Amino acid sequence: HSSILDGSVNASFSGAPKPVISEVDRMYVTIKSEMDARCSSLQRSTEALRDEVRGEFSSRLVDLDEKVTDLRRLLADERERRSKSEKQMQELLRWKEQALFSIEDLRRKVDD
Repeated sequence: HSSILDGSVNASFSGAPKPVISEVDRMYVTIKSEMDARCSSLQRSTEALRDEVRGEFSSRLVDLDEKVTDLRRLLADERERRSKSEKQMQELLRWKEQALFSIEDLRRKVDD
């Protein structure tokens, strides 16, 4: 009896778990496949967004670099203009002093 029981018990155990295990395996494969697909999709969209942000950032950096270059050029032009203006002012002050001296010299000559 024990051999018949053992055989029938083993047969029922060996036959029953296989469909359960393969159903779990199929569910696992399906879920894994869906998760892999979602991960791949998310990774692609993340990379696309990253590339878009990098492009925008690079574009803004180029714009800022151009503005900085323009501002530096304007600043250099302004320094040069001020330097010329200061030289002209100094020349005018010297000319004024010479003119005042000449006027004073002429007054003294007239008074004498």
